[in-house]
Amino acid sequence: MSIVNCQLSIVNHLPYHKFMTNQPVQPTVEDLLDKLKGKTETLNKAKEQISGGWLMIEKEKSRLLGAIDNLSLGFIITDDHNNITKANPTVEKILGRSNFGPWTIADIQKEVRGDFNLPLECIRCIRERKALEPREAAFREKFLRFFLSPIIILKESLALIGIVIVIEDITSETQTTQFKYREIETTSCQLKTYMEVIRRMSEQILNSLDHGQKNESLEKLVNNIHQESVLVEKTIDNCVKNFQLQMTDPQLKKEIFPLTGIISEVINEFEPAASKKGLSLGHYLSENTGLVIADKNKVKEILSNLLDNAINFTARGSVTISVIDGQDQVKISITDTGSGISPEAQKDLFKKSIQSEVAKGSGILQI
Repeated sequence: MSIVNCQLSIVNHLPYHKFMTNQPVQPTVEDLLDKLKGKTETLNKAKEQISGGWLMIEKEKSRLLGAIDNLSLGFIITDDHNNITKANPTVEKILGRSNFGPWTIADIQKEVRGDFNLPLECIRCIRERKALEPREAAFREKFLRFFLSPIIILKESLALIGIVIVIEDITSETQTTQFKYREIETTSCQLKTYMEVIRRMSEQILNSLDHGQKNESLEKLVNNIHQESVLVEKTIDNCVKNFQLQMTDPQLKKEIFPLTGIISEVINEFEPAASKKGLSLGHYLSENTGLVIADKNKVKEILSNLLDNAINFTARGSVTISVIDGQDQVKISITDTGSGISPEAQKDLFKKSIQSEVAKGSGILQI
């Protein structure tokens, strides 16, 4: 057998798969068309799903925008740079027309009267990433209430895309409140005038009893009338102050002042009242008591109220003002041996017109 015939014989006896190992199989046109058809069907299904989802999103968007436009409150959406991207028609009804074109945050601020600063509130809302407490402000001839809340799309990452500003027109509500305040103020002035007449008459009767014949029962009765008239005058003043606080947005003034000076002023003011009842009025100051940062007038007002209450509801014993310095705070405590707040009544502590049964009292103010 020749060499050529031998090689052919060996090749013929090799397995087919070994023979084809180095020969790539080319796909046919039919195979390529089938694959293309499958991919096209997959893409068409994905396209249908995306179109359906997009249509659903557009429907929800239309419902949301329709609801916003029909709100009775002004509704503004801004981006994270305080640019207004959406404002419903109620905004223009409440604010009126802008003198500078479409409303901007800066243009709204130009019409605000008072210390309310909308741009700064927007920045604070974005920085703190939480809804802010409602604020009231005078705007042109109206009174408005502003609510600010951030728009966060991912709670986990706190991704913020802007803020929502809701504006409420409270002009009629404020005007009614102001009318009530004027009525209360007028009535309180009249009542104080009547009580002052009663107080002065009782003082004259007491003075005449001191220089004439003693009548203990009459003196006690007149003395009670005098004390009650003074108490009624203070109650009227407190009612007016409380109502005034409710209708305004109190702003605390930060100032540096010596705390010992305020305490001395308050003690000197109430010393005669404490001595008249036979009470011991004392104070305890720590060695480091010095300058504090707070609203001086408010601190004095709170201390006066606490001290006045302690003296009024203490029949015998003492009233003491104590000052304890902390790391970054000062705690002022007013304790007395008279009526106070029992543990059972503490749950009603912040309800109006609550007076507890007799117990050892204490009032605390932290600065």
